[in-house]
Amino acid sequence: MIIDFNDIEQMTIPCMNNGEGMMTVRMYHDESYRIIPTTIHPGRQNWSAYTKLRR
Repeated sequence: MIIDFNDIEQMTIPCMNNGEGMMTVRMYHDESYRIIPTTIHPGRQNWSAYTKLRR
């Protein structure tokens, strides 16, 4: 199967994990898979979730 992400509508949503700023996503999912390419826009990000994972 070939998925053309250029044909999938973009959505801009707030960053995840209590972050600040916005990110743009194009989501594809079916009964077996979920693919979510993201673009995180420049700006302040909350890295507290990342640092907790590294501990």
